Amino acid sequence: MIDQLYRWREKVYQQQIDESLAAERKRNIIRQMASRSNDFALEAARIVKNEGWLEDGSLKGADLTEANLQRADLKGANLQRANLVAANFQGSTLALANLQNARLDDINLQDANLFMADLQSTRIFEANLQGADLTEANLQGADLRHAKLQGADLAGANLQGADLRHAKLQGAYLVWANLAKAKLQGADLQMANLKDPDLEKFSTILKGWPSTRQDPDLVIANLEGATYDSRTIWPEDFYPIAVGAILVDGQG
Repeated sequence: MIDQLYRWREKVYQQQIDESLAAERKRNIIRQMASRSNDFALEAARIVKNEGWLEDGSLKGADLTEANLQRADLKGANLQRANLVAANFQGSTLALANLQNARLDDINLQDANLFMADLQSTRIFEANLQGADLTEANLQGADLRHAKLQGADLAGANLQGADLRHAKLQGAYLVWANLAKAKLQGADLQMANLKDPDLEKFSTILKGWPSTRQDPDLVIANLEGATYDSRTIWPEDFYPIAVGAILVDGQG
């Protein structure tokens, strides 16, 4: 009886040691993802993916400040509340990722894949999103002030209430994007695509979409209630007031 009790205690103790070692290994690997060495960070990201830690909440609140995760495959990652300030995610895959309430100030997401990513209420101040795929991404209420979005694909993206003051959107694709109540003071939308004559490819998603007052034959971004000022630069022959945008005075 005593021997059985001893063996049971020894087994429980060993399990506790194993669990402690496994937890420490996980912490070390996640810390390794924050490395400034791309090879080192990518190896950690590969392990995180293989272990199933991308989506299970292990990366919630992770500190990946200045991490070099260029070309990383982080599809579907749960990065809620993570700190990604000044990190390099150029060319990375973050499609379907959850980045709600994360901090992405000064992050490099150039040419990254953020298809259907959730960035609601995320701080993305002065971020580089040039050429990024943000198709159908949720950016509702996001802070995108001074963000570089030149050439980004924002088709169908939800930017409702987003702060885009002084953002650079030259050449961005914004067809079917929801910019209702967004702040666009000082933003540069020169040569941005806000309309598309091809209605067929949007036939299923346009049901219930607000009708355009500018041209009923064009699919257009929803700018109802969006604010802009005299510094906002619009594409040639585009009339924001005609689609519900509001001209405001003052510096923003």
